[in-house]
Amino acid sequence: MRRKLKSKIVISKLIVGLGNPGEKYEYTRHNLGWIVLDKVVTKYWPVYESEKYGGVLGEKGDIAFFKPLTFMNRSGKAVAQVVHSLKLDLSDILIVSDDLNLDFGTIRMRPSGSAGAHNGLQSVIDCLGSDDFPRLRIGIGPCPDPVPVRAFVLSRFPKHEKEDLDELGEAASKSVICWKDSGVTEAMDRYNGTVVK
Repeated sequence: MRRKLKSKIVISKLIVGLGNPGEKYEYTRHNLGWIVLDKVVTKYWPVYESEKYGGVLGEKGDIAFFKPLTFMNRSGKAVAQVVHSLKLDLSDILIVSDDLNLDFGTIRMRPSGSAGAHNGLQSVIDCLGSDDFPRLRIGIGPCPDPVPVRAFVLSRFPKHEKEDLDELGEAASKSVICWKDSGVTEAMDRYNGTVVK
């Protein structure tokens, strides 16, 4: 079941970027999901945006984009509201997030799975009642000793990583589009791996 818009266009896919709202968190490692979603939207579709469901929703054609404006650890409630409102199957949503357990420069798409140590993904799993949805994880690790994990993920990218963000974001964006057009298996086969060494 999929929601019909007033224009009778049917929303078939939802792409969600996880991050934290506010200037304080802009361009931090933990906001890589937002950074990639912005790149996808800017590169491929100019979209109409409106604030609803506790976030910013964009729609272009049969594709919807969503940024929860809740803080990362409470992302799930907003995501669940959108998913239920659009009446999408879980296989038709893609969650894009950072991942501390992957080295910086690595992207990995999966059709389902646990949240690992990612509190935003865990919130989405809890609120959807399932971990059976595709996700694109983008590496920000490793966290160096003795830096606390919270401090690391909320820090901004250093200069040498900033220089590689465009290449990493481009590959991640292409994997998102491949997922939309050809499905999760094709996107995994073509794009999973190390982008920036």
